[in-house]
Amino acid sequence: SQSGSLSGGGSIAISADGKTIVWAPEDSGVSYSNDNGTTWQACAGAPPQQSILSDRINQKKFYIFNSITGVLYRSVDGALTFSAVATGLPTKALLRASYAAEGDLWLATSSGLLHSTDSGTTFTHVAGPTESFDVAFGKSAPNAAYPTIFAYGKIAGVDGVYRSIDKGTTWTAVTDANHQYGYLDVIAADPNVFGRVYLGTSGRGIVYADPAP
Repeated sequence: SQSGSLSGGGSIAISADGKTIVWAPEDSGVSYSNDNGTTWQACAGAPPQQSILSDRINQKKFYIFNSITGVLYRSVDGALTFSAVATGLPTKALLRASYAAEGDLWLATSSGLLHSTDSGTTFTHVAGPTESFDVAFGKSAPNAAYPTIFAYGKIAGVDGVYRSIDKGTTWTAVTDANHQYGYLDVIAADPNVFGRVYLGTSGRGIVYADPAP
């Protein structure tokens, strides 16, 4: 075990039940803690200095996407061990998990938006986005079963933020040519307010948008 020896930013994730913390510091390997960070144990098989993601339903599942090699790693034992489950994925991509179901993963890539329903074992391309930088999930539309999806990227040659209420089948533009806000570092959606999306801009603060009346 390690105590007080890890330092330096990096990526961190908390299990769905809040009992396990997994941390990939900038200066060492990936470790997990089951005692609120008092002690840390090394995660076997986890690539260092990559983003950590927890499953939104299963408290035992964690994911690490190596954006350099395009390999997805998964843990099913509470971060004790990780193993590669998918290879050959686009590099420089961003992995996100929705709360729609266990193993529901989305990968934002320069070649489009990919979706997995089997915890990352397989991915399929989603129609619409030809380029995607980030994806977020908010409250479902009235009478819709799946969360509202927001994608930051390009559809039909136009850059912007788009919304889908039908699991990515169709998309509606949230931004327009006069409201782009420069480059967006991150987007996040509100789980309690339908249609609300938050845009983290580079130097322009945080902007949020609601559907027009």
